[in-house]
Amino acid sequence: MMISLELVSEEEIAIWYGDENDREIADIIATTKVAVEGWIVENFGAEKAPSDYFLHQDLKIRGVWGHLDLCGLVDRAIDAHNEKGNE
Repeated sequence: MMISLELVSEEEIAIWYGDENDREIADIIATTKVAVEGWIVENFGAEKAPSDYFLHQDLKIRGVWGHLDLCGLVDRAIDAHNEKGNE
């Protein structure tokens, strides 16, 4: 399984652990570093978070650069969480 993301608005994403069939268990969070990191800690605790994720995209909401920014934010949050687990 993987982390799945779906843009809800310019400022919010739906995020869940699973595929598109598990969308009903999504949490709606802000598209900020703190919110994404908090969700990862809440859902994975001391365990490593999966490094693969899928962003269900609607480029009309954020555009290509906004999409890439969000991917970078998620990448950094997952990497930071997983590095803490190795310390």
